[in-house]
Amino acid sequence: MLPKTSLRNSKFVDTNIFLEIFIRHGRKSDACKKLLRNRQSLWTNDLVISEIEWVLRSGFSLKRPTICLYLGQIINDRHLHLPFRRLLLSALSLYQNSSLDWIDCLNSVKIKRHHCYQIYSYDRHFSKIPNLIRLEP
Repeated sequence: MLPKTSLRNSKFVDTNIFLEIFIRHGRKSDACKKLLRNRQSLWTNDLVISEIEWVLRSGFSLKRPTICLYLGQIINDRHLHLPFRRLLLSALSLYQNSSLDWIDCLNSVKIKRHHCYQIYSYDRHFSKIPNLIRLEP
């Protein structure tokens, strides 16, 4: 994992690189796999992870266990710098063990990280999250 200060000299990996690996097969997919195997100074972020989940679910109709497998491969890749890796691992765990959508899992974890335990929302599933109190205006 790269220290934060070295991101200046690293290269960002966008959503479509990961999707090529997970969904397609061929020359482009092979090149993307080689890029990640070369262990260059690479990084991505939680927005890319969120977009990958959305595309796999909405665009390719993949089931949650498959999506969790793919997201886990990215989040657990210690050679890829990923800011807030622990937060993403917590969100992935919640996503695997609940029916909440990815963004709500990510928001739940981020909310708690900031020691905030109340959320205004009409989404009733937030009431099922331990130590989080859902409020309505």
